[in-house]
Amino acid sequence: MSAATGARDALGLAIVLTAGPLMLITLPLVTRAFTTAQAGLGQALLPDASALHRRISGLEQERDTARAQTVAAVTAEATALRRLERDIHDGPSPSRRLPTQRRTSSTPGSSTSRTAR
Repeated sequence: MSAATGARDALGLAIVLTAGPLMLITLPLVTRAFTTAQAGLGQALLPDASALHRRISGLEQERDTARAQTVAAVTAEATALRRLERDIHDGPSPSRRLPTQRRTSSTPGSSTSRTAR
């Protein structure tokens, strides 16, 4: 039995001594093959980043435009509300009166053209 055990140990030692250096030599090649495969899968499965960046910048620009329009609308409404409240309190300003509301220097019933007697 010791001869069979010795032969088995020698065979195992021979496999380790040949497989070890073979694995060390092929390790960079195997690593490069797996990293290339992973990079290829990443590019195939993930969308183009530059297209996403263009979409994001477009959406940000639309958001900024919408915010500016909202601010302009709120400001215009606040101005109109202040003008309305002022007109209710003080009466309309002279520049905003209708032509029929403008004050005239003539009094009702007096004629502007007098005839000489």
